[in-house]
Amino acid sequence: MFSKVISGLESAYSRVVAGLVGLDLNPSPVAPPGVEEKVKTVLDWLFWIGTISVFVGFVVGGIMLIISNERGMGNENVRRIGFVIIGAIVIASASALAKALV
Repeated sequence: MFSKVISGLESAYSRVVAGLVGLDLNPSPVAPPGVEEKVKTVLDWLFWIGTISVFVGFVVGGIMLIISNERGMGNENVRRIGFVIIGAIVIASASALAKALV
């Protein structure tokens, strides 16, 4: 009886191994039909909004620097332009990553 159990386990094991041999262990992700174009549209809009936001940030930061220098307040607003630059770097790297994935 024990030998029948062992032989049954061996045959099941051999079937599992045979099934795994043809398995693709490095699948590539595929978007569902019709979703790819919508995701690309959303990413394009987000990139456009981010680009416009960075441009507006630079303009507003520059205006604030001019006003603060005219008032003799020094360069307290330079920090804000630094945040705009950091934001621009994050947006550029995120868009490059998204375009590489899509």
